[in-house]
Amino acid sequence: LLWVCNGSPWFCDNATAIRKIFHDIPIIDQEAYDVEKGWITRYTEKGIQSFDHFIAVNKKIKERFLRDFKINIKHCSLIYSAIDTPRITNFKKTQPDSALLRAKHGLPADCKIFTFIARLTEQKRPLMFLSLAKSRISHTDECYVFVGDGELAEQALDYIKQHRLNNVIRIPYIENTLELNAISDGIIFTSSYEGLPIAMLEALSMGVPAFSTDVGDIGDILNMYGGGEVIPVTHTDEQLNTSFNNWMLHRMDYAANLKENEYKILNKFSSENISKQYESCWQHAIVNYTKIAV
Repeated sequence: LLWVCNGSPWFCDNATAIRKIFHDIPIIDQEAYDVEKGWITRYTEKGIQSFDHFIAVNKKIKERFLRDFKINIKHCSLIYSAIDTPRITNFKKTQPDSALLRAKHGLPADCKIFTFIARLTEQKRPLMFLSLAKSRISHTDECYVFVGDGELAEQALDYIKQHRLNNVIRIPYIENTLELNAISDGIIFTSSYEGLPIAMLEALSMGVPAFSTDVGDIGDILNMYGGGEVIPVTHTDEQLNTSFNNWMLHRMDYAANLKENEYKILNKFSSENISKQYESCWQHAIVNYTKIAV
Protein backbone atom coordinates (compact mmCIF):
# COMPACT_ATOMS: atom_id res chain seq x y z
CA LEU A 1 0.00 0.00 0.00
CA LEU A 2 0.93 3.64 -0.27
CA TRP A 3 0.63 5.58 3.00
CA VAL A 4 0.81 9.37 2.77
CA CYS A 5 1.61 10.61 6.29
CA ASN A 6 2.12 14.25 5.31
CA GLY A 7 1.38 16.28 2.26
CA SER A 8 3.02 18.68 -0.15
CA PRO A 9 1.66 20.99 -2.86
CA TRP A 10 3.32 18.80 -5.49
CA PHE A 11 1.65 15.66 -4.17
CA CYS A 12 -1.80 17.24 -4.08
CA ASP A 13 -1.33 18.77 -7.54
CA ASN A 14 -0.45 15.33 -8.94
CA ALA A 15 -2.84 13.18 -6.90
CA THR A 16 -4.81 12.04 -9.97
CA ALA A 17 -1.65 10.90 -11.75
CA ILE A 18 -0.41 9.18 -8.58
CA ARG A 19 -3.73 7.33 -8.32
CA LYS A 20 -3.27 6.06 -11.90
CA ILE A 21 0.28 4.87 -11.18
CA PHE A 22 -0.81 3.05 -8.03
CA HIS A 23 -4.13 1.83 -9.41
CA ASP A 24 -3.66 -1.72 -8.14
CA ILE A 25 -2.77 -1.02 -4.50
CA PRO A 26 -4.56 0.93 -1.76
CA ILE A 27 -3.64 4.55 -1.02
CA ILE A 28 -4.14 5.66 2.56
CA ASP A 29 -4.15 9.41 3.13
CA GLN A 30 -3.10 11.11 6.37
CA GLU A 31 -2.37 14.69 5.39
CA ALA A 32 -4.84 16.79 7.41
CA TYR A 33 -3.67 18.13 10.79
CA ASP A 34 -6.21 20.93 11.13
CA VAL A 35 -9.88 21.39 10.28
CA GLU A 36 -9.42 24.67 8.41
CA LYS A 37 -5.80 25.27 7.43
CA GLY A 38 -3.26 23.28 5.47
CA TRP A 39 -3.90 20.17 3.39
CA ILE A 40 -7.54 19.84 4.40
CA THR A 41 -8.34 22.59 1.89
CA ARG A 42 -7.44 20.11 -0.90
CA TYR A 43 -9.87 17.35 0.10
CA THR A 44 -12.59 18.36 -2.35
CA GLU A 45 -10.27 17.59 -5.25
CA LYS A 46 -10.91 14.53 -7.39
CA GLY A 47 -7.41 13.08 -7.00
CA ILE A 48 -7.48 13.12 -3.19
CA GLN A 49 -11.07 11.87 -3.15
CA SER A 50 -10.03 8.84 -5.22
CA PHE A 51 -7.89 7.44 -2.41
CA ASP A 52 -9.03 4.37 -0.52
CA HIS A 53 -8.85 5.31 3.13
CA PHE A 54 -8.40 8.44 5.22
CA ILE A 55 -6.83 8.73 8.67
CA ALA A 56 -7.90 11.60 10.93
CA VAL A 57 -5.61 12.53 13.82
CA ASN A 58 -8.44 14.02 15.88
CA LYS A 59 -12.24 13.91 16.11
CA LYS A 60 -12.76 17.34 14.57
CA ILE A 61 -10.93 16.32 11.39
CA LYS A 62 -12.87 13.06 11.17
CA GLU A 63 -16.16 14.94 11.56
CA ARG A 64 -15.20 17.23 8.70
CA PHE A 65 -14.19 14.25 6.53
CA LEU A 66 -17.65 12.76 7.03
CA ARG A 67 -19.74 15.93 6.98
CA ASP A 68 -18.10 18.19 4.40
CA PHE A 69 -16.21 15.80 2.15
CA LYS A 70 -18.79 12.99 2.26
CA ILE A 71 -16.15 10.34 2.89
CA ASN A 72 -17.73 6.98 3.70
CA ILE A 73 -17.39 6.23 7.40
CA LYS A 74 -16.05 2.76 6.48
CA HIS A 75 -13.13 4.47 4.74
CA CYS A 76 -12.22 6.78 7.58
CA SER A 77 -10.29 6.04 10.80
CA LEU A 78 -9.48 8.13 13.87
CA ILE A 79 -5.94 7.31 15.01
CA TYR A 80 -4.22 9.46 17.61
CA SER A 81 -0.53 10.26 17.85
CA ALA A 82 1.64 7.77 19.73
CA ILE A 83 4.14 8.22 22.53
CA ASP A 84 7.16 6.05 23.23
CA THR A 85 5.86 4.33 26.36
CA PRO A 86 9.00 2.25 27.13
CA ARG A 87 11.12 5.41 26.90
CA ILE A 88 8.86 7.18 29.41
CA THR A 89 8.57 4.27 31.86
CA ASN A 90 12.33 3.67 31.76
CA PHE A 91 13.00 7.34 32.39
CA LYS A 92 10.68 7.34 35.39
CA LYS A 93 12.57 4.42 36.90
CA THR A 94 15.97 6.08 36.54
CA GLN A 95 15.28 9.83 36.44
CA PRO A 96 17.84 12.02 38.22
CA ASP A 97 17.07 14.05 41.30
CA SER A 98 14.99 17.21 40.67
CA ALA A 99 17.77 19.46 41.92
CA LEU A 100 20.23 17.90 39.50
CA LEU A 101 17.86 18.35 36.55
CA ARG A 102 17.21 21.99 37.44
CA ALA A 103 20.94 22.64 37.68
CA LYS A 104 21.60 20.83 34.39
CA HIS A 105 19.20 23.12 32.51
CA GLY A 106 20.09 26.31 34.36
CA LEU A 107 16.76 26.62 36.16
CA PRO A 108 16.22 28.08 39.63
CA ALA A 109 15.93 25.65 42.52
CA ASP A 110 13.05 27.35 44.31
CA CYS A 111 10.51 28.26 41.61
CA LYS A 112 7.46 26.62 40.09
CA ILE A 113 8.31 25.83 36.47
CA PHE A 114 5.89 26.32 33.58
CA THR A 115 7.06 25.22 30.15
CA PHE A 116 6.42 26.03 26.51
CA ILE A 117 7.91 23.45 24.12
CA ALA A 118 7.32 24.15 20.43
CA ARG A 119 8.66 25.45 17.15
CA LEU A 120 8.71 29.24 17.23
CA THR A 121 6.24 29.73 14.38
CA GLU A 122 2.99 31.60 13.79
CA GLN A 123 1.04 28.38 14.40
CA LYS A 124 2.45 28.00 17.93
CA ARG A 125 2.04 31.71 18.83
CA PRO A 126 5.06 32.00 21.16
CA LEU A 127 4.39 35.70 21.79
CA MET A 128 1.11 34.74 23.45
CA PHE A 129 3.08 32.60 25.90
CA LEU A 130 5.48 35.48 26.54
CA SER A 131 2.54 37.84 27.09
CA LEU A 132 1.27 35.43 29.74
CA ALA A 133 4.70 35.33 31.37
CA LYS A 134 4.73 39.16 31.32
CA SER A 135 1.43 39.24 33.22
CA ARG A 136 2.92 36.95 35.89
CA ILE A 137 6.16 38.83 36.44
CA SER A 138 5.17 39.90 39.95
CA HIS A 139 4.92 36.23 40.99
CA THR A 140 8.56 35.78 41.93
CA ASP A 141 8.08 32.09 42.72
CA GLU A 142 7.25 31.28 39.08
CA CYS A 143 9.64 30.60 36.20
CA TYR A 144 8.53 30.35 32.55
CA VAL A 145 10.75 28.12 30.43
CA PHE A 146 10.65 28.93 26.71
CA VAL A 147 11.92 25.95 24.67
CA GLY A 148 12.23 26.01 20.90
CA ASP A 149 13.60 27.70 17.82
CA GLY A 150 12.23 28.93 14.52
CA GLU A 151 11.51 31.96 12.38
CA LEU A 152 9.99 33.93 15.28
CA ALA A 153 13.00 33.42 17.56
CA GLU A 154 14.43 36.90 17.00
CA GLN A 155 11.06 38.56 17.52
CA ALA A 156 10.54 36.55 20.71
CA LEU A 157 13.97 37.48 22.05
CA ASP A 158 13.27 41.15 21.33
CA TYR A 159 10.00 40.85 23.27
CA ILE A 160 11.78 39.29 26.25
CA LYS A 161 14.39 42.05 26.22
CA GLN A 162 11.92 44.89 25.66
CA HIS A 163 9.69 43.85 28.55
CA ARG A 164 12.56 42.75 30.79
CA LEU A 165 11.07 39.34 31.39
CA ASN A 166 13.41 38.12 34.10
CA ASN A 167 10.93 35.31 34.82
CA VAL A 168 11.58 33.73 31.40
CA ILE A 169 14.44 31.36 30.62
CA ARG A 170 14.95 30.47 26.99
CA ILE A 171 16.33 27.09 25.92
CA PRO A 172 16.71 26.84 22.11
CA TYR A 173 16.90 23.05 22.11
CA ILE A 174 16.61 20.26 24.66
CA GLU A 175 17.57 16.73 23.72
CA ASN A 176 15.39 14.94 26.26
CA THR A 177 12.16 16.80 26.99
CA LEU A 178 11.26 14.20 29.62
CA GLU A 179 13.88 15.82 31.85
CA LEU A 180 11.96 19.07 31.67
CA ASN A 181 8.61 17.34 32.25
CA ALA A 182 10.05 15.75 35.38
CA ILE A 183 10.55 19.17 36.98
CA SER A 184 7.62 21.07 35.44
CA ASP A 185 4.55 22.22 37.35
CA GLY A 186 2.60 22.83 34.17
CA ILE A 187 2.88 22.87 30.39
CA ILE A 188 1.37 25.65 28.26
CA PHE A 189 0.19 25.52 24.63
CA THR A 190 -0.89 28.68 22.80
CA SER A 191 -1.30 27.25 19.29
CA SER A 192 -3.77 28.57 16.74
CA TYR A 193 -4.30 24.98 15.54
CA GLU A 194 -3.07 21.48 16.40
CA GLY A 195 -3.82 17.84 15.74
CA LEU A 196 -2.91 16.36 19.11
CA PRO A 197 0.59 17.39 20.26
CA ILE A 198 2.90 14.60 21.36
CA ALA A 199 4.63 17.04 23.73
CA MET A 200 1.36 17.34 25.62
CA LEU A 201 0.74 13.59 25.75
CA GLU A 202 4.23 13.01 27.13
CA ALA A 203 3.72 15.70 29.76
CA LEU A 204 0.34 14.32 30.83
CA SER A 205 1.82 10.83 31.14
CA MET A 206 4.32 12.28 33.61
CA GLY A 207 1.69 14.03 35.69
CA VAL A 208 2.20 17.55 34.29
CA PRO A 209 -1.11 19.52 34.01
CA ALA A 210 -1.79 21.40 30.79
CA PHE A 211 -3.16 24.86 30.02
CA SER A 212 -3.96 25.21 26.33
CA THR A 213 -5.93 26.88 23.61
CA ASP A 214 -8.89 24.74 22.58
CA VAL A 215 -7.46 23.23 19.41
CA GLY A 216 -7.51 19.72 17.98
CA ASP A 217 -8.65 17.15 20.55
CA ILE A 218 -6.71 18.72 23.42
CA GLY A 219 -9.92 19.64 25.26
CA ASP A 220 -11.33 16.12 24.91
CA ILE A 221 -8.18 14.50 26.25
CA LEU A 222 -7.84 16.92 29.17
CA ASN A 223 -11.49 16.35 30.10
CA MET A 224 -11.05 12.58 29.80
CA TYR A 225 -8.27 12.52 32.38
CA GLY A 226 -9.00 15.71 34.34
CA GLY A 227 -5.58 17.00 33.34
CA GLY A 228 -6.09 20.70 32.72
CA GLU A 229 -8.11 23.40 31.01
CA VAL A 230 -8.56 24.83 27.53
CA ILE A 231 -9.37 28.39 26.50
CA PRO A 232 -10.71 29.83 23.23
CA VAL A 233 -8.09 30.66 20.60
CA THR A 234 -9.59 34.14 20.41
CA HIS A 235 -8.90 35.01 24.07
CA THR A 236 -7.63 38.53 24.70
CA ASP A 237 -4.63 39.07 26.97
CA GLU A 238 -6.95 40.00 29.83
CA GLN A 239 -9.09 36.88 29.34
CA LEU A 240 -5.94 34.78 29.07
CA ASN A 241 -4.70 36.07 32.42
CA THR A 242 -8.06 35.45 34.11
CA SER A 243 -8.25 31.88 32.77
CA PHE A 244 -4.67 31.15 33.81
CA ASN A 245 -5.39 32.39 37.34
CA ASN A 246 -8.31 29.97 37.47
CA TRP A 247 -6.14 27.14 36.15
CA MET A 248 -3.56 27.88 38.83
CA LEU A 249 -6.23 27.52 41.53
CA HIS A 250 -6.97 23.97 40.32
CA ARG A 251 -3.50 22.96 39.17
CA MET A 252 -2.82 20.56 42.06
CA ASP A 253 -6.16 18.83 41.46
CA TYR A 254 -5.22 18.32 37.82
CA ALA A 255 -1.84 16.90 38.86
CA ALA A 256 -3.54 14.46 41.24
CA ASN A 257 -5.95 13.34 38.49
CA LEU A 258 -3.05 12.68 36.12
CA LYS A 259 -1.19 10.71 38.76
CA GLU A 260 -4.26 8.53 39.17
CA ASN A 261 -4.63 8.07 35.40
CA GLU A 262 -0.93 7.68 34.61
CA TYR A 263 -1.10 4.10 33.32
CA LYS A 264 -4.33 4.68 31.40
CA ILE A 265 -2.66 7.51 29.48
CA LEU A 266 0.48 5.48 28.82
CA ASN A 267 -1.56 2.54 27.52
CA LYS A 268 -4.00 4.53 25.38
CA PHE A 269 -1.30 6.43 23.52
CA SER A 270 1.40 3.75 23.57
CA SER A 271 3.16 3.02 20.29
CA GLU A 272 2.06 -0.61 20.74
CA ASN A 273 -1.63 0.32 20.95
CA ILE A 274 -1.51 2.91 18.16
CA SER A 275 0.48 0.64 15.84
CA LYS A 276 -2.24 -2.01 16.15
CA GLN A 277 -4.76 0.54 14.95
CA TYR A 278 -2.61 1.35 11.92
CA GLU A 279 -2.15 -2.35 11.19
CA SER A 280 -5.89 -2.95 11.32
CA CYS A 281 -6.51 -0.01 9.00
CA TRP A 282 -3.89 -1.15 6.50
CA GLN A 283 -4.95 -4.80 6.51
CA HIS A 284 -8.54 -3.81 5.83
CA ALA A 285 -7.45 -1.76 2.81
CA ILE A 286 -5.12 -4.49 1.52
CA VAL A 287 -7.78 -7.20 1.76
CA ASN A 288 -10.06 -5.32 -0.60
CA TYR A 289 -7.34 -5.27 -3.26
CA THR A 290 -6.40 -8.90 -2.64
CA LYS A 291 -9.99 -9.89 -3.45
CA ILE A 292 -9.80 -7.92 -6.68
CA ALA A 293 -6.52 -9.59 -7.62
CA VAL A 294 -7.92 -13.08 -6.99
